[in-house]
Amino acid sequence: MNASCTLQLFANGVWCDVGSVSLLGPEAQGWRSKTYTGYSVEWAIEHGGARDAHAFACRFPVGLQAFEHPNWPVFLIDMLPQGFGREELLRRLGLSVTAGESVDWRLLLAGAGNSVGNLRVKEAASWLAANAGPLRGFTDDEVAERGDDFAEFLASHGLFVAGSSGVQGEWPKILLTRAEDGLLYLDHTLPDARAREHYIVKFGRGSNEALASILRHEAPYIVDADRKLSHFLV
Repeated sequence: MNASCTLQLFANGVWCDVGSVSLLGPEAQGWRSKTYTGYSVEWAIEHGGARDAHAFACRFPVGLQAFEHPNWPVFLIDMLPQGFGREELLRRLGLSVTAGESVDWRLLLAGAGNSVGNLRVKEAASWLAANAGPLRGFTDDEVAERGDDFAEFLASHGLFVAGSSGVQGEWPKILLTRAEDGLLYLDHTLPDARAREHYIVKFGRGSNEALASILRHEAPYIVDADRKLSHFLV
């Protein structure tokens, strides 16, 4: 298996190859393995010194300097599927759902192609494209009710994995995008030119009323937290 991965960053409306991360330690150590991270020469020359959205992260300024760490860089760890998405992807890859850190690198190369944010792993995006299945949209009601067609479509094509692997946590959730036709599509399957609105859809977990109450209150809580944070930043 490849001991390095290509990092892509979304800038000016396109995905750009901007650098790479290479393992210097054993793959079996997972995210704890020593790494070497660097920007491509072209990107370093064009955006030298940047710490904004043109950089991997604010602590990784763009430049010709390489970064060695005793483990994966934090932004790469953040793209590693966790929780429900990790378990689903492990099943898709034919691995045990209880597999530990030794499979982290394999998961990254398959599951970091549609992460939340402006960074992705190129190899994972290629894997996702090769396993995407057909393009199909659904109404809001079909998604909310988890109708038979919607559930069967996800299950038969393994698309729940592809759409949810970039959203961390134990709750089943999926990235959906509304197109110009008003229907909702799995985020990674819809061409950017057709995208109008983006959503993280979180599903309930059984009939537990306490969990249902948590889910009902999460959206207004997040909206209020964002409002307070925006006020603070201003």
